[in-house]
Amino acid sequence: MQTLVRRADNVALYLIPDSTTVDMTGTHTIVTGPSGPLYKIGDIETSLLRLYTGVTTGGGDDSRVLRGTSIKARAAKEGESGDFWVGGGYTYDGSAWAAV
Repeated sequence: MQTLVRRADNVALYLIPDSTTVDMTGTHTIVTGPSGPLYKIGDIETSLLRLYTGVTTGGGDDSRVLRGTSIKARAAKEGESGDFWVGGGYTYDGSAWAAV
């Protein structure tokens, strides 16, 4: 997995599959999947972001569960419970997750 974090505080904003390309060459970051462009991150400029690759996550098809952490659910989706990924709910410094 990959994650885009804010440089200022390491808050992880997006969790992105390895099969997805992240283009950070322009003013705004463009995320492209195997079938084509998925979205342009327009709410924050590329220069304010850092991309980490090789991010360890696990569990669930959408990789919301963070493997090897004690981070508890910030917001369960559709009545589910457990350790869930929530954009803006965690920091990542390149090796470790922590709750915000």
